[in-house]
Amino acid sequence: MKAEKKTKRTPAEKTQQKSEKAASKASADLKDDRADKKASQKKSLRSAAKQLQKELDGRMNEVVARIRKETKAKLKEVVKEATRRLDGDTERMFEQALHTIIQHYDAPAPADEATAGAPAAPKKESKGSKTPKASAPRKSPASPTAAPVPARRAGRSS
Repeated sequence: MKAEKKTKRTPAEKTQQKSEKAASKASADLKDDRADKKASQKKSLRSAAKQLQKELDGRMNEVVARIRKETKAKLKEVVKEATRRLDGDTERMFEQALHTIIQHYDAPAPADEATAGAPAAPKKESKGSKTPKASAPRKSPASPTAAPVPARRAGRSS
């Protein structure tokens, strides 16, 4: 059979068949080139994506570190301010308590003078020796915080 097929072909058919083979081979080569190009593009895109992801991760870590530092600094600032306010409030309350003690000590109390005078005197001396500010409010009785606050407290407790 093979011999019959070879004899039936004409030279025109042979050239046509050769050209078809060459065309199919060329198209296969083009397809292979395209596939190779696509594969190399995929590889380069993957490597570029990995590089970009690394850079993004690095930037994210930098941003997180910066935010943590800023948050820590702000928190320290808030704690400092709260501590200052608490110290001021504590000092003011201490002064008010000291004024109340002094007022009770200075006020004549005939029945409780013997019992109240003895404990009040050491407290006055110990607290007065700790803070020199105890005498400052007594010098300026026109201070707005010294006089009205005990009056308000007396009004609340009554």
